[in-house]
Amino acid sequence: PLTLVWVNPDNGYVTGGIHVTLTGAGFTASDDMTVFFGEEQATPTDLCGGSSSCEVVIPAADSAGPVDVTLTNSNGTVTLPAGFTYVGS
Repeated sequence: PLTLVWVNPDNGYVTGGIHVTLTGAGFTASDDMTVFFGEEQATPTDLCGGSSSCEVVIPAADSAGPVDVTLTNSNGTVTLPAGFTYVGS
């Protein structure tokens, strides 16, 4: 089953652009996966495709604060509530 248990690092600036690693299970290749930080879509890197981790580049955010991290692929959809916190730049 698809699971998402950890985002590392779990915080970053509202300007976005940093690489973070998602850890869980049931991950698939980047072309079969979408990842959202709040309402904004992240960009998977070439380091996606392992079944238990994926690196993404976080999008910019409108404001600081915690956001849900949602991952969808052919195995389903999973959300890590308040899985990432944006901080002011």
